[in-house]
Amino acid sequence: MPEHDWAMVTLDRNIGDLTGWMGIATESYTSSIYTGTLHTAGYPYDLDDGYYMYYDSDLGEDADEYNHWYWMDSARGQSGSPVWQEDEQGDPYVLSINAYEDEDGVYPNMGTRINNDKFDQLISWLEEDSPSAPIDKAELLDLGYFSNISTTFIISGVTNFSIICDVKNEGTTTASSFKVKYYASINSSITTTDYLLGTTILYDLGPFEYMSADWSGVFPSYIPDGFYYIGWIIDADNEIEELNEDNNVIFSHSFYVQVETRDTYDPMDYIYIPIILAVVVILVVFAVGFVLTKRNYQDLEIFFPSSEAIPLYKPESESTPQ
Repeated sequence: MPEHDWAMVTLDRNIGDLTGWMGIATESYTSSIYTGTLHTAGYPYDLDDGYYMYYDSDLGEDADEYNHWYWMDSARGQSGSPVWQEDEQGDPYVLSINAYEDEDGVYPNMGTRINNDKFDQLISWLEEDSPSAPIDKAELLDLGYFSNISTTFIISGVTNFSIICDVKNEGTTTASSFKVKYYASINSSITTTDYLLGTTILYDLGPFEYMSADWSGVFPSYIPDGFYYIGWIIDADNEIEELNEDNNVIFSHSFYVQVETRDTYDPMDYIYIPIILAVVVILVVFAVGFVLTKRNYQDLEIFFPSSEAIPLYKPESESTPQ
C-alpha cells in the first residue's frame, strides 16, 4: 500500500555520532514545505549499479494525507531514501520516505509522507529504544578486496611467503591495539591450534578506517609436507571488545598451498617434466620436417659453381641411357 510504504530499523551502533543526524518533521499536507525546495540522496540502480550514493535537489509538486510527490530524480534502489527540507540554519528534517519512481520522467516521483500518525509512531518507537541505546564498540573485519598470497608452492624453511590483507573497523570507537595472526591448516577450519605462520600488530584503527595488515616471512620449517589452507584471525587474542565476535576468521578456498620440506624436495622432480616436454617437441618438429622434405624431394636441386644443375632425385618416368 503506497499510503503506508515505510519501516523503521533500529541499529546496533551509534552511527549518527559519526555521520550526523537528521530530524523528522510534519505539517498539514497543504503546507508549502511540501512544494518548496527539497533534497534526497540514495543509491540508484541506474547509476553504477547502485554502488555509489547520489544526491539531487528540486521542487516538490504536491502532497495529500499519505503521499508526497516531487521532481527530484530517483530510481530503483532508492526506496527508503529520505526526502528532506533544510531549515534556516541548514539543518535537515525528513518529511517523506522515497518509495516510487516514474521511470519515464514524465510524472513526479512519489514517497510516503510522514503525517501526524506516523510522526507520533516514530517518536514512540524512539522512546522505547532509548533505555537500551547501543554501546559504542569496534567492529573489525577483513576488507577483502585485495586479500591474496604470494605463492601456492612452498619449501618450508626456505620460501619467502607473503600474505596481503587489509582490516577495516566498522564500529563506532577506535580499536587501540590488536593482533592479526596467520595460520596454515590441514582443513578449512582456521583456529589458534593450527600452524602459526606469523603475527602482525595494528594500532589505533579508527571508526570506518582501514589499515594494511600484510605479513611476510620465511615459511616456518617445522610445518611438515602436505597441502594446507592459509587463513588468519583478526584480534586473535580477543584484546578488543567488538559488536560481533563471530566474524574475525578469514578463509578462502583459493588460499591453498603445497608444502615440501628441504629433506623431501627434489628439484629434479620438477625439471624432468619440462625436459621431457622439450625432447618431445624437438622430435615432433624433426618428424614433421622430414615428411615435408620427402614430399618435395623431386623439386630439390644441388648447384655446383662450374656445372649444370644436377637433380638430387631422378624421377622413374625418365629413361636411363644405355
